[in-house]
Amino acid sequence: MACCLVFIACTPVSKEDYLSKFSEFIYDVSIEYSQYTAEDWSRQNKKFTKFSDEWYSLYEKELSFSEKLKILNLSFKWYFYQGLGEVESTLDSLDVDQFKEEIKYYIDNNMMQDLTDLCDSAVELGEELRNEGIESIDGIEIEK
Repeated sequence: MACCLVFIACTPVSKEDYLSKFSEFIYDVSIEYSQYTAEDWSRQNKKFTKFSDEWYSLYEKELSFSEKLKILNLSFKWYFYQGLGEVESTLDSLDVDQFKEEIKYYIDNNMMQDLTDLCDSAVELGEELRNEGIESIDGIEIEK
């Protein structure tokens, strides 16, 4: 873990360094998330904020469309592992019968609306990505 602290303490020196360190950070989270305490998550949240806000803004203008998609993918992974950590923490302290009742209530009352909202958001994101792709298609270089 000490290596990780040194790794994060240094601002990336280039776009490539930023992408590499962000990928490495998400990889480390994917391996260790299930052992994180609340304090660990707090530290990791601060690191993620550096990657997703502070350092992203340093290199945003240099990033290609493809690299922005990679960052979006890394961010999705972050939220996925963060969510899994919260679910595992909740399950450890949950009464199973109460949990069953809450799931049944959710299915009966809220699930369909949440699924509809999720589908609408996915369609909207797809349209935004398509539009962004169409706008940047002229800038894509094809390697042979």
